[in-house]
Amino acid sequence: MEQSTFSHFKLINKTTDRFGQQLTKLKSASQWFCSLFPQNAKIYGAPFLENRISSVEGFSSISPVELNVDFMASILGGDYMERTVIYWAAECQFYYFDHSDQLYHSTTDEKLGDVLRGYLARCSLEMQREVNVYHLFTTFRSDQVIKSVVERAKSVLRASDDFFSATSPCARVNGIELHERLARVFVERLLESKPNEVMLIGLLYERFAAFVKQKDMSPIKRSEFKELMKPLVRDRFNISLRNDLVIDGRYQQGWKDLTLNSEVVME
Repeated sequence: MEQSTFSHFKLINKTTDRFGQQLTKLKSASQWFCSLFPQNAKIYGAPFLENRISSVEGFSSISPVELNVDFMASILGGDYMERTVIYWAAECQFYYFDHSDQLYHSTTDEKLGDVLRGYLARCSLEMQREVNVYHLFTTFRSDQVIKSVVERAKSVLRASDDFFSATSPCARVNGIELHERLARVFVERLLESKPNEVMLIGLLYERFAAFVKQKDMSPIKRSEFKELMKPLVRDRFNISLRNDLVIDGRYQQGWKDLTLNSEVVME
């Protein structure tokens, strides 16, 4: 008996026909995602493994049977709306870039999962009748699948360890790197080397706290300030923080041969 139905699996990572012409009608879930994220498809491959069924009578149907976890993880890192998301392993935290204040804001795994659920739901609603949307709207939007994609995103979207640093152009809301950059300016402009002078860390912290407040930034703890200043002062003046400075009969922390530059006014 002659076979009347033909089924085969197919991977699609482009939205052009065999002649290279742009398709005017998207016929599959893979093509839908590729139209929004063409560069991701070039790097990570087809969004879905699709089963295509056709009959001798001319009927056909397309069913996405498995999603490409790497591709789906990559699209969480940015989209056609120019949003950017990174994963910073130092804090086990996702961050997204907000163009309104040019800073990175923290976000949650659950929030990213909801973004992906939204893409899949929208895709299923915009598919043609020949596309079976069952897996798009149910299986692929389940907690198990979504969590696996977000977990993979921690590797795909991982930023370098120095992504948020004093020398990096990237900064977070109230991130310590903002204070590190301010501390660099503070050391360069306000401090100077002077023999036999003593700079106590308490006094320096008060001056820095006033500078931070002047810049409308959130304050930092004295312990955090101390850890910021130790390498900066050491690199700039080759002077290390000491714990054996005796002032008024008491041991205090500070730097010897260091003082404030009274001629400089911080702005």
